[in-house]
Amino acid sequence: MGTHRGHLVYRRGFRRWSERVRSKSRVLEQAEQVRVFTRPGNGGWLRFDGSRLADDRASCYVQQRRPDLAEPILLDLLKKHHSGRRRGIALVDLAAVSAQRPDVLRLVTYGAAALEHTRQTGSGVVLRKLQNLRPELAQFKKDPHVRNLDTEIAHLTVSSHSPAIQWEGSVVTTEAGKIFREAWIAGVHKHYPGEPKAGYVTPWRETPDWERQSAAAVYQLVIELLRVSDGAAGRLTRAQKSQFVAAGWAAQIFLRIENPKPSYVAPWEELPAWQQEVDADIFESIEKEARTEVPGA
Repeated sequence: MGTHRGHLVYRRGFRRWSERVRSKSRVLEQAEQVRVFTRPGNGGWLRFDGSRLADDRASCYVQQRRPDLAEPILLDLLKKHHSGRRRGIALVDLAAVSAQRPDVLRLVTYGAAALEHTRQTGSGVVLRKLQNLRPELAQFKKDPHVRNLDTEIAHLTVSSHSPAIQWEGSVVTTEAGKIFREAWIAGVHKHYPGEPKAGYVTPWRETPDWERQSAAAVYQLVIELLRVSDGAAGRLTRAQKSQFVAAGWAAQIFLRIENPKPSYVAPWEELPAWQQEVDADIFESIEKEARTEVPGA
């Protein structure tokens, strides 16, 4: 009787999982139709440009265990993305596809590439994808190369909690700060009345170290807000988003400059309108970058 009930529970669970996967496929098909619209959104938190549809479709096929459909999309993504988190995700998905075929050589090749990518970038998203890959490796445990790959993933999981992959002074800091700075420069060009001061649009490579560290720190604040709110922070008004970024930046100024100029730490209400708009743009740029990092974002 217990075995029969257990079988029923398993079948129900599997059916619910299958329905969720099929539902995601239907959503993706509908999204493909939405992509034909070119009119921009209202500037709020609801935005869709279709740029990640291929990634989502490939991920869906991997979940459905349809490697023949997933692999061509993933290989195309690798050609388009030579760096960044999306490349790392594609590498892990290709390793999963190789496990499904099965193709041990490709599994180890793509898995090792994803490992190296994670070491270089410190991406938490790719790290979690690698962790989720480990159950797929169990069926190949007799192969020494697969065992070694599994061991390295396990060690990387442990090392992610060590100072080596903390934000300050790491590769993650560089990438995060650069995203923040580039969003600032784009916002200045968009909102500043007239010709902006040269210092406002100084490129990342010429930005002082303290500004790089401050940019990375405020980026992380926005990411953390999105995480603890399960993405609901995306529903804040542009003014609220701008206030959050401005407060975070002022805190960094107080941290790094003993006696800052009053204009450096002015209350949000006293900031010029163009700067308020730029700070809102920064929040939304980070929010967009975090779509695959934070559930619901």
